[in-house]
Amino acid sequence: MMSRDEQECPLCGGALRERNETRETHIGSRTAAVPHSFHRCDRCGEDLYTPAQMEAVQMLASDKLRDAEGLLRSSQIHSIRTRLGVSQRHFEQLLGVGPKTVVRWERGTVFQNGATDSLLRLIADVPAAAPYLARIHEVVLPTPQPDSLAPDSQDLPADPIERRG
Repeated sequence: MMSRDEQECPLCGGALRERNETRETHIGSRTAAVPHSFHRCDRCGEDLYTPAQMEAVQMLASDKLRDAEGLLRSSQIHSIRTRLGVSQRHFEQLLGVGPKTVVRWERGTVFQNGATDSLLRLIADVPAAAPYLARIHEVVLPTPQPDSLAPDSQDLPADPIERRG
């Protein structure tokens, strides 16, 4: 009989035990070895992840790969967008990218290319960049925009040219 703390395997009814292992995670054609927290069944050996555990693994792998490639992390892209005060859809319009692109960047399932990464850094570091793009792409930005995009020391490199990796 299982204790209250134990969970039952939905496949065989065995006891699930929490495990922590470093494993390879694939994002598109990229691979990163990152820590995984998951549950393994004592009886059938199946590994099961909660949605939160899968999301955590995805973000760890995404951050590791982006750092290696010198790209902004998902959280940094989210920070730039929220400092602008725009929705993901409006940010996509501002940048001239396709639907659901920003949500995928922010979830870590898709990576921005180098040119888009440079554009994101420009928007973060140059206060006039976002209003300029808004004008040419006909996107309404919340007003006023005084220094709302000054780089946050925790989110972006102090030196605008510095890249991770």
